[in-house]
Amino acid sequence: MRPLKFYPVLTVFFLLVFFSPSKIFYFSSFLILAGFLSYKLKNTVKGLTYALIVSLFLDVGIGYSYFKMEPDLGSLYAVKPATMLALGLVPLAILKTKMKFQKTDIAAVAFFIWLAISFFYLPYSNIFYGIIQIFEALLIYLLLRANLESDDIKNIKLLMIATIFFQLSVAYLQFILKRNAGFISEGSTYSNPFGLATYENENLFRVSGTFDHPNIFAAIIVSLFPFLALLKPNFWLLLFFGLPLFFSYSRLAWAAWGILLVIIYFRKMIKFRLKFPDKRKILYLLPVFPFIYLLFPYFISRSESLLNLFTPKSSLDIRLKMYSEGLNIIGKYPFTGVGLNNSLVYYASYPVTTLFSLVEVGFSYRLHNMFLEIAAETGLIGLGLFLLILVTVYFEFKKISRKKKQVGGKLNELINFKKTALLSLIFLLIISFFNPFFHNLPFQLLLLYISFIMVSPSS
Repeated sequence: MRPLKFYPVLTVFFLLVFFSPSKIFYFSSFLILAGFLSYKLKNTVKGLTYALIVSLFLDVGIGYSYFKMEPDLGSLYAVKPATMLALGLVPLAILKTKMKFQKTDIAAVAFFIWLAISFFYLPYSNIFYGIIQIFEALLIYLLLRANLESDDIKNIKLLMIATIFFQLSVAYLQFILKRNAGFISEGSTYSNPFGLATYENENLFRVSGTFDHPNIFAAIIVSLFPFLALLKPNFWLLLFFGLPLFFSYSRLAWAAWGILLVIIYFRKMIKFRLKFPDKRKILYLLPVFPFIYLLFPYFISRSESLLNLFTPKSSLDIRLKMYSEGLNIIGKYPFTGVGLNNSLVYYASYPVTTLFSLVEVGFSYRLHNMFLEIAAETGLIGLGLFLLILVTVYFEFKKISRKKKQVGGKLNELINFKKTALLSLIFLLIISFFNPFFHNLPFQLLLLYISFIMVSPSS
């Protein structure tokens, strides 16, 4: 399949989505995109699949009030554009695909079955909503697995890069306004209508793109960076990417991106034996540092706050208390956990720390470690099955990467694409060690990157 040149169409689509006057218009934009791609590709399944990939990065939905947590601390599920596209794709995919299940797919299905079993001995609405959410994530993963081939790689790269530029553009607009733009496509419009500021300075606005929290924006943008790095290295491109990430004021994302830069570009310089920039280029880069210092003085405040990490009520102190609560749950319910979406409810009701004497009970204080969150809610068995997914996909990657020296051409292109997806997966997992991503969009994106790694050669 030849790569499509649909940047103009994607630009129009993103403008329609961002400036949507209503959710009916917002959802209709995805149907328009799917219809255009289907027409252009002359393949309805591929058109819906590509539109589904794009929709995963736009998280606003409908029906939030029907899926409230008990007690009411927020919504646990919503019908989103990805839901609509996935349901539309199911009957077509069943008729046209001949997917061969790999070990990773079996592990993913086993993980869901274990979660579903929990509802029979813990029949609570919170768990039921969690099962719906994970089922949707699994369904989308299997649809992508069934419909993506190596011939789709060039088009997938284009979709991912277009998504990056859209999210960065939204972040720049938010920074200029010093608030959310106020459109329905911004998740933060609902969760934080006036936006979020840093803990140290309430005037230091944090950008969040179309996501509902700056940390989610930063984590996803960092995980997308390996796809942007497929373009020719360019200082201005890196600056365009780096500034919105800086404006998110996520210190963990800053560190992760710094490591990614070293991994991607330093290795490229060694591999292709490129010379380091000459003296003029180095002098050209030096003004960047005083530029940041002069125009963004709050960076100093944000960085100096690291010195306060060990003080009471600091972000580290609160995280450690949450980790203690999570470990307490695992100690009491090691095999089954307390059920999906129930960890916060449990340690708010039966605390073993002074966490909620320092802060008010709320969604923001779910377990800030995805692996601990999975273990507390699904038990060590659930955590083991999730880790099995990660282990099997890594060995799947290793198996095909061994063929690189034997065959060139398209296979090498496929392997390089899988390396990019693996890097995205690894860094999103690293950031998830410090964030509650199990019931958030990043969990779905983990499965997206896994589906990319599992892409098979075209028949």
